[in-house]
Amino acid sequence: MALINPLLGSNLASTGFDTTLIGNSVWLDGSADLFTKSSFAGHASKKVISVWVQRTGFSSFGLIRGTNSTGDRVGFGDNVLNNQVYVVVNGKNLYSNGSFRDIGWYHYLVSFDLTQSTASDKVKVYINSVDLDSSGGWQTDERSTMSSSFGSFNSAAVAQQIGRDGASSMYLNAYLAQYCELDGQSIQSGDVATTDFYDTFTFGTNGSQIIPKKDSDIAALATAAGSNSFCLDFSNSADLGNDISSNNNDFTATSMSSANQSSNTPSKVYPFMNPLDQDISTATALSDGNLKVSMGTAAGDGIRATMQCSGKIYFEVEIDSISTNSGSFIGIATSNHDLSVEAKGSGNRDAFVGVNTFDSNLCGFISGSNFDSSYGGLGNNFGTAGKYLMFAVDIDAGKFWGGYDGTWFNSGDPAAGSNDSGKNLSLYDGWMPAISRIGSAGSEVFIFNFGQSSFAHTPPTGFVALNSANLTAPDYQGIDYFNAVLHTGNASTRSITGVGFQPDLIWMKDRDNAANFSNSVTDAVRGVTQHIYTDSNRAELTSTSSQDITSFDADGFSLASANTNILHNANTVDYVSWNFLAGGAGSSNTDGSISSTVSVATPGHFSIGTYVGSGANATIGHGLGGAPEMIIVKNRDQTDDWPVYHVGTASDPETDVLYLNYTLAVQDSNFFWNDTAPTSSVFSIGTGVAVNTLNENYVFYAFRSVPGVCKLGTYVGNNTDDNAYVSLGFKPRFFMCKMITGSSNWHLIDSARSPINEGQIQSFANLINAEQNSALGAYDLLSDGIKIRSDAGYEPGNTGTWLYMAVADIAGGGTLPPIYGR
Repeated sequence: MALINPLLGSNLASTGFDTTLIGNSVWLDGSADLFTKSSFAGHASKKVISVWVQRTGFSSFGLIRGTNSTGDRVGFGDNVLNNQVYVVVNGKNLYSNGSFRDIGWYHYLVSFDLTQSTASDKVKVYINSVDLDSSGGWQTDERSTMSSSFGSFNSAAVAQQIGRDGASSMYLNAYLAQYCELDGQSIQSGDVATTDFYDTFTFGTNGSQIIPKKDSDIAALATAAGSNSFCLDFSNSADLGNDISSNNNDFTATSMSSANQSSNTPSKVYPFMNPLDQDISTATALSDGNLKVSMGTAAGDGIRATMQCSGKIYFEVEIDSISTNSGSFIGIATSNHDLSVEAKGSGNRDAFVGVNTFDSNLCGFISGSNFDSSYGGLGNNFGTAGKYLMFAVDIDAGKFWGGYDGTWFNSGDPAAGSNDSGKNLSLYDGWMPAISRIGSAGSEVFIFNFGQSSFAHTPPTGFVALNSANLTAPDYQGIDYFNAVLHTGNASTRSITGVGFQPDLIWMKDRDNAANFSNSVTDAVRGVTQHIYTDSNRAELTSTSSQDITSFDADGFSLASANTNILHNANTVDYVSWNFLAGGAGSSNTDGSISSTVSVATPGHFSIGTYVGSGANATIGHGLGGAPEMIIVKNRDQTDDWPVYHVGTASDPETDVLYLNYTLAVQDSNFFWNDTAPTSSVFSIGTGVAVNTLNENYVFYAFRSVPGVCKLGTYVGNNTDDNAYVSLGFKPRFFMCKMITGSSNWHLIDSARSPINEGQIQSFANLINAEQNSALGAYDLLSDGIKIRSDAGYEPGNTGTWLYMAVADIAGGGTLPPIYGR
């Protein structure tokens, strides 16, 4: 477990993050579960609702608060309404522009003050502390026509409901935690402030987010607010609707039992099976907080959990029902594994290791081939309802164990590290609990337990439950080494600030192409006056000190007035810059047969280097301290293309090449990387002119995966609206992708231009064109990755294998709080 890094400043840094701030939540099943209270005779126009909510389904409405009568509602829309924030007062609507379909927790804060004279002050909505009036805004805003009093909230004649609106049976499918209502108070009138409901935690130097306050602190707000206020903490499993304020406004739990209580909370998150990360053809049904999985009958039906494993993890799967001559494969899969194929079938796969419930064998796909070995020795259809499968995963040692009903297969001993599956998990990363259908007969139901409830069997010594507190905290945060920044040109000398550090690489593009401006790359190793262009094969251009970028500054960079050579600052033109921190101007590196000058980022995820070609096969030192997973090279002296190495192109990526300035699919060639895989110190180059011409000057940019900072990998597009889910293990700030099995552009996505979901803005590394902003391009940037949303017409969703390089905003885990939904 990593300790708090000196860079990780926080108001809580002396003790780390407190995982006990909220002790319990409750899950609602979306079909019958709710809380009711016969009536309130409360204030007619003022109310504050504060709650933490984690959605487990997105196809239907999710009403957090309603009544059994038409009038007032608070919650989320359905697929038709694009999962927007949804508030209704007396039939007048408020629908957000942003979509909210992340699997992370949200803090949902609504303040009503219906007598306010300014329309926007009648209802204020804050999601994770962000005022939706200033971020994203509203698709429908009828606040100006809202009446001065509620229609059904606080009515003595109307039953009040949490988890449903009774007039339309709109049930909530989600976890709820720390539900509070303050009657007769509002944020607008200054009775309370938004910060009364949450604190702030700092991630690294530049990142921050809200964190919960203690249940007792929120209950105190309800006590002070008066007799019709309340706070539900769901800590009493025998009385889930108990009000812990002194007002004793208990609610009645309907269609619920102690089993609905959970220890999954915003301060200590447990995974569940992810509705955003399952095979699109699946008939798999999720229930009971998305821990109960009713498998479909089609081969390849499958789903992954919402959290990647870290360290030594133990989890169990109860067999609820199982059919003769049917089987599922349960275990762990990499985040890249294609769930649309059987675990041991053909298709686009990374790796899947687990137990076959049909024959108790260990099987799956790893190291480039299928395997199916007699392992459990329990024969066909070994599963019995009420029995448990056991799983132990040691990510650091790369080991996996499976067991049944208290006995580890093959006399395994996870505590001693012996008699494991024999499969090396260390060859891959991003391992997640998963299930996949084998065959196509019968039906099966399984219940996953990651530690939310007591385990049926004692975990092996040293193995722990899978939750955010047991993950390894990253040593670095991406926001301290990368930032995307927007500016509008003014044709005059100026400084761009807000980067958060002095950048060593600036990649800039005008957004509307009004300046006919290429993708320009400037770095500290070559110098501030040297510019190359990813959408062109042209040689490096040198600008004078009175032109273009004039300096790398402590919090950004300075620009000269607009000029006729390169226009980083044309008047009224909008720009985006992607800024990378490395190690300054660099230093000599003699690791390779050719000496290089290299600037390396402290986490070792990114380096900038220059070298002079020899014309013969050679090696170049990159300085990362680990093998690079992506290398981009450009000949500075000639009109040569931009060759790219990426680890995801094949099992032997050193034999392949892509071009950053072209749409071509992956090509086979030994001229570029000399058919030699990069090492922790060097990468190899052949005799291709684009990488190694005698006495010509080159620049390279190298990347590798580092937790919390950068991730490289592949995903499989399926050409549907329910497209690939790319689990990164962090909240992304930048995402670049390119198809390797066919022709496509190099897409560039960031959260600066797409601050709300659904994102539709992307630029192209290989094109001078304006950025694309249309319904054809759609994606959700999420708390732990990205979900591709669009079908035909948006390239990143097209059927085929796509490589990606992602850079983090912030990442949680361990001594850090979890990352909440976006």
